[in-house]
Amino acid sequence: MRLSLCFLGFLFALAALQPNLYAQKSGNKSKSKKPAKQETPASVLIESTEESLTVFYGGIDNPVRITPTGIDIANVELSSDKATFTPTSDAHVFNVKLTTTQRAGMFSIKASNKKSGALISEKQFSIKTIPDPQIQFFGITSGEVSASDAKTQTELKMSLGDLKRPGVQCQIVSFTMMHTPAGKPAARFEASGSAFKGAVAQAIQAASVGDQYQFTNIKARCPGDQASRAVNNVAITIK
Repeated sequence: MRLSLCFLGFLFALAALQPNLYAQKSGNKSKSKKPAKQETPASVLIESTEESLTVFYGGIDNPVRITPTGIDIANVELSSDKATFTPTSDAHVFNVKLTTTQRAGMFSIKASNKKSGALISEKQFSIKTIPDPQIQFFGITSGEVSASDAKTQTELKMSLGDLKRPGVQCQIVSFTMMHTPAGKPAARFEASGSAFKGAVAQAIQAASVGDQYQFTNIKARCPGDQASRAVNNVAITIK
């Protein structure tokens, strides 16, 4: 009987120790478990390569650079309802060409996950037309030019001022030239293009002191234009 009581006491003591042993084992397991690695949320920086400008011009390539974070660049897709995208030799740079005829306003470029279609980033840019080119004769729009300098000119030239986008070229479509020789009646000439040809070239080569040359009704066309545009007149006096 005493032996049985002792045995029962041993069993009760062992049962009391079991929760503590289980708690210690569980504690050891929780301590050894490493925290799950958190993934970096995907993002894409979209910016113009032209000194961080946010203006895009119609009719020309506007390069943009994309810098993805948390996603491979091969899995990034660009889209817009007002532009197309052409890849370049640099995997991070795309040429953007506007497809809208809008002359002003805003449009968005979206960067999405190519696999899931989920939108990652979106940025807005301004839409502008190429500014009017400034038409010049011997580097000026009006003033005096010597006869010898006038005779070296073979065409009307143009300048786009502060717009320094590579590959942007406007074309002169047509112009009217009035040549008024000193003391003689004026002669009117119609010309196409920018070059001095035929009778126009002959009138320029006849320049002498006191002659006046007026270039009016000048029409030019720039990338993105749906029609030719009227630009500045030029007035030259031979000194």
